[in-house]
Amino acid sequence: MNKLISMIDYVGEVQKYLEESNNYKRGCELMIAHAELLSLPIRVEMFVPCDDDGNVLKSPDCIPKSFPDYNIILPEYKKLYEEAKNRVLFEGFEVYENYGVTFIRNLDKELTIFFQKETFYGMAET
Repeated sequence: MNKLISMIDYVGEVQKYLEESNNYKRGCELMIAHAELLSLPIRVEMFVPCDDDGNVLKSPDCIPKSFPDYNIILPEYKKLYEEAKNRVLFEGFEVYENYGVTFIRNLDKELTIFFQKETFYGMAET
């Protein structure tokens, strides 16, 4: 999983790599790959586990033991959640929803991203 960093910071990291390795071809490949990643449309599932339809999945720990068929559903849900978690591109984000808007935030970076109906809507520093 990657940390969300700016292109400027990433180029700095690649520069350090180049100083150690002198592998300029690989350095260019890394920068191009990161630029392509940053050019992707922003989606909720890049930051938190989501199902195939883009719906945010809650942690399996949130399923109450009183839920009908808990012992049957939990293993299947855990598998679904872990698969979705493995598809997340950027670590350190949490989700909350309010009035149909999904907020993705990273407290370490003081960053909040909000989506409305799975469409990127805006970004704000908190």
